Amino acid sequence: MSGQKISQASPSLNEQEGASPFPGCIIVMVTMMVFGGLAVLYIGVGYWMNNELDSITKPEPVVLSVAKPSQQRIDAVYKKLDQLKQAAEKKQMVRISFNAEDLNTLIATEALLSDLKDKAKINKINSQGIQTEVSQQFRNLPFRPNRFLNATIAFVPVVLKDSLVFEIHDVRVPDVEVPQGFIEGYSKQDFFKLDSKNDSLKPVLLQLRRAYLEGAHVIIETGREPADG
Repeated sequence: MSGQKISQASPSLNEQEGASPFPGCIIVMVTMMVFGGLAVLYIGVGYWMNNELDSITKPEPVVLSVAKPSQQRIDAVYKKLDQLKQAAEKKQMVRISFNAEDLNTLIATEALLSDLKDKAKINKINSQGIQTEVSQQFRNLPFRPNRFLNATIAFVPVVLKDSLVFEIHDVRVPDVEVPQGFIEGYSKQDFFKLDSKNDSLKPVLLQLRRAYLEGAHVIIETGREPADG
């Protein structure tokens, strides 16, 4: 992803002094994986699914603007990122919480996430998931022009062995009932999973203990020793 450095006070994570070998810390990588993968969607679908897509997608996108955060908010979010990064490197236990405003701050300011601007916005976090408004493009649909999914998606983080998965629990489109088959197929796309086969992510993922929702927050915990072998 391309993007300009937002300010000297809050540089892109890859440019911070003493940055670790992995690109930024876990929450930025999570956000990149979930929403960056959505920036341009490509799904191989059958003929019946193409017919369903006509009803749940639109020919035009919706612009989803995130309010410009204050410098105080930016500094607070980057402090949390640094705490996670340092804990993972030192194999320490730490519990950090992120609310919807924190995640929107990353979308608005982090250069690595520049492709998400105007395409994704966290509305809220509750017991049903990270409620995320998206306007994302499907490409290469047989016999169809480019189509856009303008929807609210509920993501739930789950830590599996050496991996972090964001399960889709719901996809809601205004005035349309989204077929369960679409939700199930959509949730199986690879960009909803981070695993330790990726060398750049391995140092963090091997130290992930838990990721879960608590009230209006996403909680990330580190402090897990890698399994033997």
